[in-house]
Amino acid sequence: MGDGPQPFDSLSPDVDHHEPRRDDTVDKLIVFLAKRDGIDKLVKTFQYVSKLVHHRTEHSHPALARRAKLWELSAGLSRKAFRTGRFLTGLNALRRDPGPTSPLRILAVLANAGEMIYFFFDHFLWLARAGVLDPALAPRFSFISAFGESVGYVFFVLLDLIAIRKALIEQRRLLSGKVEVELDTEEKMSSRIGADRVMRLMAIAANLADLIIALADIVQIHSATTPSRLGSAVSSPPGPVGIGIGRHDIIRLNEMHETFINDEVFSDR
Repeated sequence: MGDGPQPFDSLSPDVDHHEPRRDDTVDKLIVFLAKRDGIDKLVKTFQYVSKLVHHRTEHSHPALARRAKLWELSAGLSRKAFRTGRFLTGLNALRRDPGPTSPLRILAVLANAGEMIYFFFDHFLWLARAGVLDPALAPRFSFISAFGESVGYVFFVLLDLIAIRKALIEQRRLLSGKVEVELDTEEKMSSRIGADRVMRLMAIAANLADLIIALADIVQIHSATTPSRLGSAVSSPPGPVGIGIGRHDIIRLNEMHETFINDEVFSDR
């Protein structure tokens, strides 16, 4: 997920920037929490590599696929510890610079709200996975977290596309000579605009990839928790004597529910 919308007026040479605000407690906490991002990205690489190995060996080498799945789940659970308090990043982005115009502020609020929901409920998912909370709540927390994550990715992509469009317009103005600046300054600005565009395109690619994974998780969670997946006893009509689901059916449903929880059907992101 992106770190929030970047200032859209930073590319213009004639912008009157306001005096920067002094860092408060939240800012210092964000800086402290950001120091763990490098480790989180490394563990994320382990998680996605193991996810790919599991996908490729699930049918040909079940034993290896099972080990890869355990590695993926372990890495996912470890990342949740590193992301403690991460939802404050989105809140701080909205406090500091939500955007110069009302439409951009709305997009920034939606993007960061989705990110905050994702990281906030990720805490509860971690506690459910660890057994501190009822493990049966894990699918619900995972669904809410994945939904918020998906919403955040969509609006962060929109913000990056708007920023790229604004940068292209600014670059055309520079090349056409409509903006009077020195040649050296023009080259530096053009280079900075190009570098910013590349970084935003990379962010869009990463967010789209994570969006696909989050949507796949939503579909997987929904299908795994649908009553029809828990056995035909749920959807079948009552028998001739009108008993419906009997004691053995209930035991079977409980066993299958425990299987979903113990086998970690719902992947950690």
